[in-house]
Amino acid sequence: MKKIIIISLLSISNCFAFNLNGNYSLQSSSITYKMKYLLKKINATSTEAKGKGICNKKDCEFLVAAPVKSFTSKDSNRDTNMLTYTKASDFPMVVVKLKTLSEFKENGNYDLDISFAGQSHTYKNIAMKSEGNDTKFKVKGTIPLLLSDFNVERPELLLVKVDDLTPIEVEVTFSRH
Repeated sequence: MKKIIIISLLSISNCFAFNLNGNYSLQSSSITYKMKYLLKKINATSTEAKGKGICNKKDCEFLVAAPVKSFTSKDSNRDTNMLTYTKASDFPMVVVKLKTLSEFKENGNYDLDISFAGQSHTYKNIAMKSEGNDTKFKVKGTIPLLLSDFNVERPELLLVKVDDLTPIEVEVTFSRH
């Protein structure tokens, strides 16, 4: 009986995977950073990312890039300050790269290489959820970005610095062309 249950679970888990093959382009995106001060929370979102993916039978490489100036929090003064702290005039893009096997799973953990503010850092084992199929799919996840990983000076409000942890919520949709 235990063998039947294990085989059934393995069969079900394989139903939620699909093999990617070909060239993909980013169709839509929403990338939001969440910054927290002592008494205040700030969210800034960009929907202006560009991206692509190349997959063969064995593995895939995806790249998503967003202009730093495209993140808006509905407070133009705060957004301008963010551009200064992140050195956006010298490093105008935030770039995320992902290399993975061509078998994409509904729930997977991935290593992400991020370039931001003139620095690069690899975040290991980031949980992502995906839905769709080999022609069009959506990926969602949260990256636990630390400002210190990129040597970004933390802004202050009333002499209190923002938290170093700045979660990045990502939702991207790719389609094969």
